[in-house]
Order: sequence, then structure tokens, then C-alpha cells
Amino acid sequence: MSKFSSEIKLTIIQEALRHGISVTCRRHSISRTLFYRWLRRYQEHGLQGLDSVRAACPPHNKTARATVDNLLALLKKNPRLGPRELKYRLESIGCHLSESAVYNILKRHELTRRKARLRYSRGIHPPRSAEPPPLEEIQVGECWLMWATPFGRHDGIGEVYEYTVLDYKSRVACSRVHSTFLGGHSENLLSAVALPIAQCLDFELKHFVFMDTCGMKDSDSRDLMSHVQDILHSSGLNVALYRHVKHKPLPELDAVREAYTRNLSATLIPHLLAVRSLPEVRLAVQQFLRRYNFRDQLEYEHATCSPLEYVTKTTGIAPILPLWAYIDRVY
Repeated sequence: MSKFSSEIKLTIIQEALRHGISVTCRRHSISRTLFYRWLRRYQEHGLQGLDSVRAACPPHNKTARATVDNLLALLKKNPRLGPRELKYRLESIGCHLSESAVYNILKRHELTRRKARLRYSRGIHPPRSAEPPPLEEIQVGECWLMWATPFGRHDGIGEVYEYTVLDYKSRVACSRVHSTFLGGHSENLLSAVALPIAQCLDFELKHFVFMDTCGMKDSDSRDLMSHVQDILHSSGLNVALYRHVKHKPLPELDAVREAYTRNLSATLIPHLLAVRSLPEVRLAVQQFLRRYNFRDQLEYEHATCSPLEYVTKTTGIAPILPLWAYIDRVY
């Protein structure tokens, strides 16, 4: 039986949405994979979805072989995972093993060292597209862009980075501001803000473009894209990932990113120059987002309207967003 009741799981979810997923998972000694599973169940079934569910046990004579096969399949796709994370991944597909049992299987196959697991994977990584998405065919909600923009160091605040996830076609956007450059901030924005809003708007994501505007190391970029893939998979999305780097310009994508950044900068920079605190800057960005998504008039191919009005015009869906999208909140 799980040591977390449904009420405690809900409390952890609420804490993570306020203070960040990574720090909350560390505080409660749970994996992010387990957290995302709780979040998905809560979004789909409410509090009842957080009740502990025990998977039916397969026949005894099939369990060992099937479990080993599942473990090795997971390892090929995720060679950087250790025994504990693999244990949680197995649980998500109904295979229950202790962490020590996972380690023993890895030991029997001489896969306890990360280098050995990487060799075993033979270069298999999360699905990634070598070509950018077909922008001329993209519909509302099908292609998301994700990037981070550095805004320099400011007295009283420190370093400032703006993180954004934006739908290419409608230009509906979610942004947060942090004082550090970490992939985890992008992951939190995606899971805690962008995906819930996309669910309300009935978006059907097919392409995800990571715009590497800060020149990340290849290893860091791969790790971030792997985590993004995990988040999307945990939400039932099978998405083609594409990494867009500076030296390979894509005018259509760059124009959308630059236009949004200019718009946001008009609000963000005056607050930074006024040497206000980071919470005040975050509050200003939240107020900007409500104005931008609900009221700002943008030019589209056949219309001039706000991003959310464009969603309604093209899909017929009147947006009813989560309550927190309409109010100021701490993160």
C-alpha cells in the first residue's frame, strides 16, 4: 500500500504547483515520474484518481521474464536512469519490483554502470525529428515553442531569465521569470501551466520545438529534451521533438519568438530597472500574460484579435481556463 493517502498526494501536487516540482519531489523523496502520474490521474479523475491502485498480478511463471524484458526495454530508451527511477517507471506500467531487485537484474546483465547502460542503449534517445515541423500545415494547438531569454543581472534581484511555452499558430503563451538558468524551470512551466491550459483548450500537440536561445551544452540540451519527452508521454502525448539552434535560423519561428519577447520586454524591463524584488517582477509578468492572452490585438492571416479569441474563432472552443490563470499567485 502507498505511504501517501489521496489527501497527502493532493497536498503535494498543490505544493509543487506553488513552489516547483523538483524541490517538492526532493522534499518528499518521490520521483518526478511518480509526481507526473499523480498529476495526470488528478487532472483526469479528481481526488478519486489519487486513490492507490494495485495492478493485477500476472501469472507467476511469466512475471520474471516479462519484468526483465520491460526493464531492459525501458533502459534502452532511458540509459541515464538509475535503479530507483527505473523502479518507478516499471510501477507505472504495472510491474512491481523493489529497487534492490532492479539493481540485481542490472548486475546480472552487467549494466550497473552508466557507461555500460549507454553502450547498451546503442544511441537510442527519445524520438527526435531531424527536420523542423511543417509550419504551413500546422493547426492551432499542434506546435509548441519553448525557450528561455536572459535579461541580465539587476541590483536587488540578481540574474533574470524569462521562460516561455507558446503555441505557434494561436500564439497563446505561458511565461515565468526566475533568477537561475535551469532546465527544471522549463519543465515546471510545461507541466504546471502549459499542459493544464492546453487541456482546457483541447489542444492536440504533435510537434514541440525547443529553441536553444542560450547556447546550452549538448548534454544539458539532451537531458532537457528527454525530460520534456517524459512529461509529454505521462500526459498521453506522442510528440516529435525538434531542437532549433541559433546557427540554423527558421524565420517563421524566430519572428514569433522575437515578437512575443519584444511585447513582454515592454512590461518586464521597466520593472527590472526600478530595482524591484523578484516577486514584484513575477506579479507584473502574470498581469502582462492576462492582458496579452485575453485582450492584446495581434495580426493573424485573416483576423485581428487576441490569442484566446483566435482559438475560439478557429476551433469554436470558448476558453474556460483554470482559476489560477485569472489571478495572481506565488511560485
